[in-house]
Amino acid sequence: MSSASRGGPEKCAWLVEEAGYDAAIDYKAGGLKAAIKQHCPNGVDVIFDNVGGAILDDMLAHIATNARVVICGGISRYETGQMPAGPQNYFNLIFRRATMTGFIVLDWAAEFPLIRKRLAGLVKDGRLNYREDIQHGFENAPQTMQRLFSGANRGKQMLKL
Repeated sequence: MSSASRGGPEKCAWLVEEAGYDAAIDYKAGGLKAAIKQHCPNGVDVIFDNVGGAILDDMLAHIATNARVVICGGISRYETGQMPAGPQNYFNLIFRRATMTGFIVLDWAAEFPLIRKRLAGLVKDGRLNYREDIQHGFENAPQTMQRLFSGANRGKQMLKL
């Protein structure tokens, strides 16, 4: 089962209805731990985390045996302006024999041409859906960046000059 955590009912609906996920969890609605247990009764096999903080901690509390945790960002850190405390549930990595690793897209630069070709094929075949959120004008650069942190963006945030 594929499941994702997003903020707001509209974003969750898009994930299920258009992007093809089996389920989406609205972390802003509260009850995150209960929703994770509901949608992943055998634990979470893969976490690709861009948030950190309490959301990562809740996910780690319900990982499956041999789970894989990939850390790509930490937007919760940006909101507070300081380094967050480490996850309290990190010991589940030991109990579940899971792995946690960092991910930086530049490590895969040599693969970009092949990845682009593969992703384009998936989009063409209708097996991968995406959404772009395009704002216009250099004067809107600060507000466009802020959309990422407020959750106002709907898809890949871009600014057309």
